[in-house]
Amino acid sequence: MNSKLLIFLALIAFTFGFATYEAMKMDKKLGSSVGEILIKEMPTDLTLKGFDNQQLDLRAGGEVFTVVHFWATWCAPCEIEFPELVNFINSMKNRKDMRFVLVAVNDDDTKVKKFLSKFNIENENVVLVKDSDNNYQKFGSYKLPETFLFDKKFQTLRKFEGQQAWSQNTILDYFNSL
Repeated sequence: MNSKLLIFLALIAFTFGFATYEAMKMDKKLGSSVGEILIKEMPTDLTLKGFDNQQLDLRAGGEVFTVVHFWATWCAPCEIEFPELVNFINSMKNRKDMRFVLVAVNDDDTKVKKFLSKFNIENENVVLVKDSDNNYQKFGSYKLPETFLFDKKFQTLRKFEGQQAWSQNTILDYFNSL
């Protein structure tokens, strides 16, 4: 009877160990832990295009803080987060030193335009682009939504993983302190 119990416990330990190993392996593939920044500066070899098919150089446009937000219409957390993100962006419309780049990842142009038509983005410092070439992976991103904040010299200041509560005072205070 003791040998059956030992075999049973060994099987449970093996199963738990294997599951933990696989979870750690998957976590490494999917990205970093909360708050960890994988890139030190904005990538230079990007092929992001606007919906007019003009290529966008993220480093052009003067010395501004740049917020790069990766999202998609097929991403449920992105859709949930988007109205609050738009409100946040609109609250920053007087900040001429801040640019927002909203990147639709592997999405259909028609769906994106239809989705965006529901919102009134009042900030003239917003650029809407599409990423059909998986440029988001050059940022170390493998899941959406994800947002990066770069300083005026294109160094990474902060990474926001997953759906954010953009109306939180901590986020507002952080951006207002820049």
